[in-house]
Amino acid sequence: MPPTIHALIAARLDQLDPTERGVLERGAVAGRVFHQSAVEYLVDEERKLDLCLNTLVRKELIQPHEAQIPGDNAFRFRHQLIRDATYDALPKTVRAELHERFADWLETCRPHMIEVDELRSYHLEQAVRYQTELGYTDPTLIKRAGDQLAVAGRRALWRSDWRAAINLLERALTLTGPTELSVPLELDLANACALQEREKAVVIAEAAAERAKAADEVAGETPVRGRNKGTPVNSADIVSSTTSAPP
Repeated sequence: MPPTIHALIAARLDQLDPTERGVLERGAVAGRVFHQSAVEYLVDEERKLDLCLNTLVRKELIQPHEAQIPGDNAFRFRHQLIRDATYDALPKTVRAELHERFADWLETCRPHMIEVDELRSYHLEQAVRYQTELGYTDPTLIKRAGDQLAVAGRRALWRSDWRAAINLLERALTLTGPTELSVPLELDLANACALQEREKAVVIAEAAAERAKAADEVAGETPVRGRNKGTPVNSADIVSSTTSAPP
């Protein structure tokens, strides 16, 4: 953002009272578009949300938007730069906390919103990122983020969205690290890569197989069609099988 524009937007934000700014900041964590119920979930105290949101609309910082959730209200930042300036002003400790709580809110909206798993994984991952930058990490949060990325990646794999699956599964492994316990996840990643990057798929599958062998571990239900539970991992079978049929 050009410094002059950033300064102008920052000056407008500084003119807001603390309650209005707090509402706007929580909307910024959700993204360019946010729901009133999300802000209500993220606030720490009782606030007159209707009044605050109407004031922010009148001050031309946000505008009404079509809601995805029945009976809820949605708003959109009038410009992405306003959202970015609002978000950037938040301390990282606050960002980490709000991203994790927003992921919890998303779970309550599963019947009404699409790609909830992808959205939840992103916000949990952001919470981990800011904790890491601050020099501490919550192992429980890391596991939550890794598990959610794995769920989202496998859903993408099931619908044959290879690029999304690769992206999500790689991010899951980045958080959790490759271990003998991550072998099934690595094999899912090899499946996702098989049609796009065959050589990469072979490398991933072979590394997973060697790790499982070294740990004297059996993969269990592998993503290969026709393989029975309790059969040792064979990386060649895994990669060759994915070229003919998706999991």
